Amino acid sequence: MSHNFYQLLRSRNKKDNRKPKRILTIDDDLAIRVILHNILHKDFISTTLSNGLEATAWLAKSDRPDLIISDINMPMIDGITFVKMMSQSGLYRDIPIIILSGHQEEQVKNDVSLYMNVIAWIDKPFDPLHVKRRVLSLLERGANKAIPK
Repeated sequence: MSHNFYQLLRSRNKKDNRKPKRILTIDDDLAIRVILHNILHKDFISTTLSNGLEATAWLAKSDRPDLIISDINMPMIDGITFVKMMSQSGLYRDIPIIILSGHQEEQVKNDVSLYMNVIAWIDKPFDPLHVKRRVLSLLERGANKAIPK
């Protein structure tokens, strides 16, 4: 990210005294990560990683995100295992998670929706602007209060 981007974020946030929200996106598809980063980095601090193992390592050494967007089918640690780990963690269970997945099976959706921190499911293929609107909406009203799947 460019130095100018961070200056813009800082100047915008000084005006309204709010820290920029952090979004962590986890998907093994590079194209998806690039698309999501491109639509989110203007309004948020955006971090993209390729699997749940990278995400857990990043969480252990970084600032906690305000929202996580995760795929289901990924190598190393898949999205279901990652969501389960987050929901069982005292440190991370309150971080809201949006699932962005090509999984269409209702059983998978039902299994994942059992975890309290999963607040939304967006099917692939997706409209990037729809994802951005959902993120903005969920963060604006307090993501933990919204459970639209």
